[in-house]
Amino acid sequence: MTPIPAASELPATRVPATEIPAADRFVRDADATLDILDDTRALALDLVLTSTRLVRLVSSQLDIPLSLPQSRALAELREQGPLRISVLAKSQRCSQPSMTTLVDRLESAGYVTRATDPTDARAVLVDITTVGLETVARAGEAIAEALAEPLAHLTRDERAEIARSLDSLRHVTAEVRSISGR
Repeated sequence: MTPIPAASELPATRVPATEIPAADRFVRDADATLDILDDTRALALDLVLTSTRLVRLVSSQLDIPLSLPQSRALAELREQGPLRISVLAKSQRCSQPSMTTLVDRLESAGYVTRATDPTDARAVLVDITTVGLETVARAGEAIAEALAEPLAHLTRDERAEIARSLDSLRHVTAEVRSISGR
C-alpha cells in the first residue's frame, strides 16, 4: 500500500481540486480547520481577558455600593427572574454557602427578597427588588459614563466596528446560553 503524502509534501503548484486525491484534500482541509480553530481559540482567550480587564478597571473607578459578585448576581436575577440559591451559585461559579452569604448581604441592603418556591415548599427563591433593579440600572449608567469619554476618542469607524462586534458577541452569548441550558 502506497503511503499518502502529507499536505506539506504536496507540490506548491495549484492543482484543480478534482485532480487531488480525496485523502490529500482531507489532510489539507484538516490543516486549515486546525488553523481556524487555533485562531478562534486565541480570539476567544483575548476576548475574555480584555473584557475582564475592562470590567475590573472600570468597576474599580466607580462609586457604587455593589461588589462585582453582587453586581453579577443582581444582573442574573434581573435577566432570569427568581432563582434558587443553588442555581444562582452555579451560574456565578461559587459555592452554595458563599452565595447564601452574598444573598444575605443583598437582602439586608434591600436589593433582593426571599420567598418559598411554589413548586417545592422546602426551597427558597431569591428575587431582585425594585431597589435592586434601580441600583443595577445606576451601576450600568455609571459604567456607561466611565466608558463614554474613552469611546469618544475613537473614530466614528472604530465605534461602528465595536457596535458591529457587539452584535456578534450577543449572538455568541445566546449560543453559549443555549448550549449550557441557561
